Amino acid sequence: MEAELLDKYKRAGLILSQVLLEARPKVKVGASLLEVAEFVEGLIRSKGASPAFPCNISLDRAAAHYTPSPEDKGTFGENMVKLDVGVHVDGYIADAAITVDLSGHEKLTEASYAGLDAGWEQATPGSSELNNWLNATAILRWQANKWLALALRGEYYDDPAGVIISTGTPNGMQTFGWSANADVQVARHLLWRTEFRSFSSQDAIFVKGSGYATGNNAITTSLAVWF
Repeated sequence: MEAELLDKYKRAGLILSQVLLEARPKVKVGASLLEVAEFVEGLIRSKGASPAFPCNISLDRAAAHYTPSPEDKGTFGENMVKLDVGVHVDGYIADAAITVDLSGHEKLTEASYAGLDAGWEQATPGSSELNNWLNATAILRWQANKWLALALRGEYYDDPAGVIISTGTPNGMQTFGWSANADVQVARHLLWRTEFRSFSSQDAIFVKGSGYATGNNAITTSLAVWF
């Protein structure tokens, strides 16, 4: 893949992660579904990208793909919320979803953190050959006390044919990642997170300086405030 196209995918992914981080605190009991959707789509545009599809906000048993209409008067209650967001930069798309638990079912949320996603598609029309992809994720979370939570996450992504993520490299997207984070509840509406994250891949797909590398490490810290 040309470096320019790969950079557009990476830019879309970076904007997506920023939008999800800023959108999560907006999802709260009594908030308007429509206002959250408009916030998400407006934030994407303010960062120089465009929504890849209308913001999806699905509640409880609605599995996916509900988008509030311009006349939607709905508000969040004590729901299990799925927020699905897509970002594109010149047509190159990044898509991800998060779960926000307003229902108080913490155990259910934690159980869903361990997941497996796999799929197959026909390589070419009329062919019996199949391309496949696999994503396995596991998260361990420990609530040390009422103000401190620790988490460890491991993830493996295998997409050699570039069905979901195209890298243009010989081995495709074959990447292992892990992260460790500490969440400190500084005050009732103030959360401080510090996280270390590491990725390693078969091919050089991570931007490093003026080139690319097979690994990427980062330490981040952030404050989240909600009202």
